[in-house]
Formats: sequence, structure tokens, C-alpha cells
Amino acid sequence: MAEETMTKEERLTALALTMPTWDDFIVDEYKKNPELAKLAIADELAEYAETGEIKYLLATLKDVATAKGMVNLAKEAGLGRATLYEVFKGSNPRVSTLSKILRALGFKMFFVAVDNNTQAMPTPTRQKRATTKMKKQEKHLQHV
Repeated sequence: MAEETMTKEERLTALALTMPTWDDFIVDEYKKNPELAKLAIADELAEYAETGEIKYLLATLKDVATAKGMVNLAKEAGLGRATLYEVFKGSNPRVSTLSKILRALGFKMFFVAVDNNTQAMPTPTRQKRATTKMKKQEKHLQHV
């Protein structure tokens, strides 16, 4: 159908069909800029630490995994591709599975003790201290 003879509604529908979805757009951006992907994961990890809501973290991990390639991520994480799809479908992943995925994406998972009377969450400063402490312990163990 020639564009001149299309109604406004038909032109808008045709335009909408050619536009990328948000998921397509963000996956493409993560492919172009891996640092953006890392920032998105870090942001969602902080949100998860604060709220305990995992669905947004999993959605971001799925987009980053899609950008990286599910087969590549599965291989790097030492997991089956079916396991990744199951996790990203919204299952409640095991800590070990999540840890493997995060490590393959350049993150190290660790836990920080909190006082039950406060809502202390791992802040960047606490994370830096914990990372520094872990590095010192690793270095000490290498000398032993």
C-alpha cells in the first residue's frame, strides 16, 4: 500500500511495527557499552539489597545476558543454558547459581552482617572496606 493512500492510523501502525521495543533497545545499548551494563547491574544489586525484591535484578541480568549471548554466559558461568532461562523466567534462583552468573558478568557476591535492630545495608564504603579486608586476607593466606 502506497504511503500516500494510507490513513494516519495505518501509518502509525506501520511505524510502530518498525520501532524497536524497549528490551531490544536496551540490549543493543548493553552490547555497545558493557560498562553501562555493569552500572545497571550494580544499580539493581543495590536496589535488591535495600528491598529484597529480585525481579528487577533478574530482568536486568536477562537483558545483559541477552546482550552477551546466553550461550557465552552459560559457558562462562559453568551453567546450562536451560538453567539461565529458568532463572530469568522468574524462578527463585539458588545463591550459588546467582553467584556464578554475577561472577561471569564481572561481579563478586559477598554478604555483610547487619544488626537486626537497624536497616544497615552494604553501602559503597562498606563494600570497599569488605573488599579491602578480603584482599588482605587472601594476600595473608598466600604467604602462609
